[in-house]
Amino acid sequence: MAETSISGYFRTLRAVFNKAIQEKIISPNHYPFWEFKISKFDTSTRKRAIAKTDVRHIEAVDASQNPKAQLAKDIFLFSYFLQGINLTDIALLRWKNVTHERLFTHAPRLAKTSI
Repeated sequence: MAETSISGYFRTLRAVFNKAIQEKIISPNHYPFWEFKISKFDTSTRKRAIAKTDVRHIEAVDASQNPKAQLAKDIFLFSYFLQGINLTDIALLRWKNVTHERLFTHAPRLAKTSI
């Protein structure tokens, strides 16, 4: 596993411990993160952003004769213009997520946000 993945799992585990201590399920004496620091992991990643010119090329593609290609293009652009919304979150969207011309999402791992 990459260090970024390990760091993510440990942050989740630390949050569980913090919640358990807060709810007095475990004693702070059992907290493993007093000395073990998650910050020791290298979480830097190579930037993988697509260039705006490439997005404009994708926008210009006429995929209307191929419904699957058109759907892929539409979903990609939708995700891109919504600042990289996750594909799973797109699949879970319903019309009830649109209120007063605003799109609201609520992913289990994220707080309720307005887009």
